[in-house]
Amino acid sequence: MTISDAIIEISRLKPHQYPDETIVRWLSDLDGRVAQDLLRGSGDEPAEGVLPYKPQDRLTQLLIPFPHEDVYLKWLMAQIDYANADMERYNNSMVMFQTQYEAFVDAWTREHPKKPVYITGIRGYLA
Repeated sequence: MTISDAIIEISRLKPHQYPDETIVRWLSDLDGRVAQDLLRGSGDEPAEGVLPYKPQDRLTQLLIPFPHEDVYLKWLMAQIDYANADMERYNNSMVMFQTQYEAFVDAWTREHPKKPVYITGIRGYLA
């Protein structure tokens, strides 16, 4: 999913008054979290200087791949609800986002197991 795809889809699913620059910033926030929490040190991290996204980066591919890209729409729904100060909808949207995000993280960690790190010279090995 590209930034442009996410903007078009969220506008179709949840009409809102926020400019595209705000939507891009929210997408950048989520991809920043993904890059920091999952991709750093895995060899799959985005190229240096990619994040944060800029409004002109509409053709940039977002980091979460299919079939988990619905995470972006749930995230944007939650951000819109929060910005509208609709806390009941925000809480519901965040539960949906958290469920989708946890499924993505679980799938990612299954597919990309971390290699153990061994430190020698301190009474054997530490894992």
